[in-house]
Amino acid sequence: MAARFAQLDKAGIDLQVLSSTPASPHFANKTHVVDAAHRVNDEYAALVEKYPDRFRAFASLPFPHTDAALAELDRAFEMGMLGVAVTTSVLGKALDDEGFLPVFEELDRRGSVLYVHPAGARAESTLISKNMTWAVGAPIEDTVALAHLILAGIPSRFPDMKILGSHLGGALPMLLTRMDHQAAWESPSTPDKPSLAVQRMFFDTVAHDHVPA
Repeated sequence: MAARFAQLDKAGIDLQVLSSTPASPHFANKTHVVDAAHRVNDEYAALVEKYPDRFRAFASLPFPHTDAALAELDRAFEMGMLGVAVTTSVLGKALDDEGFLPVFEELDRRGSVLYVHPAGARAESTLISKNMTWAVGAPIEDTVALAHLILAGIPSRFPDMKILGSHLGGALPMLLTRMDHQAAWESPSTPDKPSLAVQRMFFDTVAHDHVPA
C-alpha cells in the first residue's frame, strides 16, 4: 500500500476507484461465479474501509446470471460500492443482451454507475490475434461494446445510469459522424443520433499519453 500511495501521490491522484476488470467474475457455473463475486467485493469493501481517504470501489457482479447479479448488487450497495464494473462482453454476450437490462434498470433507479472495461477477449474475433489482444483488441472492444449500448438506446432508456467508457471510447470519436449517417437505415430503431447519445455518457482519458487523441 505504501508503494501504491506513493504512485498515486506522484501522479496527483487523491482517490482511486478500484475494480476487478478485466479479471471480472463472469463464469458459466453459477456457484463458482457467486463465490468469486462475493470474494472480490468483500476484499475491496475491506480495503475501502481501511483506507477511506484513498479508495472507493466498483462492484463485480456474477454475470451472466441475472438473478444472482441483482442480489449481489443489493449487497454491494450496502457495503458502499459506487457502482458496477463490467467487461465489454460476458462469455460472448454483448452488453445490450436482455439479461443485463434488469441490472441497468436497478442502476438507473439508484442513479449509479456502469463502468465498462475491455475483457481481453479480442472482441470475440479470431482475426484479432493474441499479439493484438491489448494493443488493438481492447480499444476495439470498447468501441463495439459502447456502440451496442448506443444503438440499443441504453443511454436514453436509462438516463440516470451513468455509463463510463474506457480509453476515450475506443474508436468512437472517429466513428460518430459515420454512425449518425448510417443509423437511419442500418439501425432505424435507435432513438437518438449516436453523436447525441454519447453526450449522455462519460469517458476516461486513458489513451497512453497520446495528446492529439
